[in-house]
Amino acid sequence: MSNSAPIFTLLIRSSNLLVTKLRQRSSAALTALDRVQASPSLAMSAEVANRLPLDTRQELRGRLDALTAKAIAKGKVKNPLLTDLAARARQVIYSSPTDLSMAIDLVREYEQGLNQQLTC
Repeated sequence: MSNSAPIFTLLIRSSNLLVTKLRQRSSAALTALDRVQASPSLAMSAEVANRLPLDTRQELRGRLDALTAKAIAKGKVKNPLLTDLAARARQVIYSSPTDLSMAIDLVREYEQGLNQQLTC
């Protein structure tokens, strides 16, 4: 029995070491799994952030087209102020890179000018 005690102690130490290594690997695997599960939401956030300026530019193009159609329908397309604002807005919206702040301001000015002309 005295010979089996050192072997038993060695087996206990080995099993404790094995359990510790398994816990470390499990922890690393769970951390990796957490990262993988978080990746779709991170990717989605990045996609939204990247699409936002493009979507905004596209929406401004559509608004400008709609406002131009409204000006034509109401007979205000020959107004020099409106013609100038529409041309400047179109130039900014269709340039690359697009200055979205300027484009937003120009489309807003065009819309306000058109609405003002329609109420006169």
